[in-house]
Amino acid sequence: MNLNFNDFQKQNIKFDINELKKAYNDILELKDFSGPEGVSNFGAISLTQIPGDPNSIKGHKARGVFWTKPDETGKEVIRDEKINEAAYSEFIKEYKKKLILKKCLMFYPQNIN
Repeated sequence: MNLNFNDFQKQNIKFDINELKKAYNDILELKDFSGPEGVSNFGAISLTQIPGDPNSIKGHKARGVFWTKPDETGKEVIRDEKINEAAYSEFIKEYKKKLILKKCLMFYPQNIN
């Protein structure tokens, strides 16, 4: 099997891993993700949503399509529904208020409005 990595692109992204860890811990605290109880949506933590639609980060919309091998046949099957990822362009307001996004996205300052 020959692997072709021509579609991979190296991005010039720099971030402070310590600030990213702090932001992650802030989100866990804010959302009360202290353990598996009460965590839904595969524990997905969305940073963005469809503008004006807080339901766009709930249920299958928080994760979109994934593939699994549900039985002994070993065949992959698609699960859930496709989502339009480009539509998720609004940062979650409660994170923005706590400046978590600035910590997470300091390498994309033009996206924080």
